[in-house]
Amino acid sequence: SVKSKILDLAIRGKLVPQNPNDEPASVLLERIRAEKEELIKQGKIKRDKKESVIFKGDDNSYYEKIGDEITCIDDEIPFEIPDNWCWARLSSFTEVIMGSSPRSQDICRDSNYTEFHQGKIYFSDCLLKKSNQYTKNISKIAPKNSVLLCVRAPVGEVNITDREICIGRGLSSIHAYDKIQSDFLFYWLKTQKRVLVSKSTGSTFSAITVDTVKNILLPIPPITEQLKITQKILDFNSNIESIKASLR
Repeated sequence: SVKSKILDLAIRGKLVPQNPNDEPASVLLERIRAEKEELIKQGKIKRDKKESVIFKGDDNSYYEKIGDEITCIDDEIPFEIPDNWCWARLSSFTEVIMGSSPRSQDICRDSNYTEFHQGKIYFSDCLLKKSNQYTKNISKIAPKNSVLLCVRAPVGEVNITDREICIGRGLSSIHAYDKIQSDFLFYWLKTQKRVLVSKSTGSTFSAITVDTVKNILLPIPPITEQLKITQKILDFNSNIESIKASLR
C-alpha cells in the first residue's frame, strides 16, 4: 500500500532531506547510555548483560560489541543508511516490558481498578481504545506513552497507549529513552511486522520471545530528523485519507 511504501522510504532515510548540521544519532545513543547508567546506579533498572553497541569499522563493515565480544553483523544489515544515522538494537534505546497475566479471578469490570489489556482487541489505527476489563492485582505495567507490541498471534501489531495500563501475556510495552517520541517509535516498529512474524514460533499460538523483541534491529535518525519524519508521515497519511474520502 501507499502507506507502507512511505514507511519504507522513511526507514531508509529517503523521506526528508538530510541536514548535516543535525546532532548525529551516535550522540543521542551515547546520551541514552549515560541516562541508563544513571538509572542503574539509582537501582531503577537492571544492567543489561547483553548491552549492544553497533559501530561501523574503518573497513566500512558493521560490528556489534556485546561485553568484550565484537562480531561482524554485515549479514544482518538490510540496507545502507545516511551517515549521521546509526543502527541499534531496540533494547539499547528503549525499555522493553513483557506482559504477564493476572489470575483470572483478579480480572473484573470495575473501573476503580487498573485497566487491563491482554492482546490487540482494543487496538485502533494508532491510539489504544478503552478496555472493559480491569484488574485488582497488577502484574506488569505499560507506562503512559509507550508503544504496545503484540507478541502472540497476531504477532507484530502495534499501538500507542496514552495512559498507564496493566498488560497480559499477549503484549509487550516499549518505552523509549531521551527525547525519542512514541509516535516515531510506533511508525518504526510498524515496519518490523514481517520480520517478527518470520521469527515467531509455536503450533497453537505463534509467539515471539523477549529476546526477539529486544534484538529488533532499527536504523536510528537524529532526533530533529525523527520529528520531521513523523510529521511527514502524518501529513502523507492525512492526505491519503482525504483523497479516499473524496472518492467515496
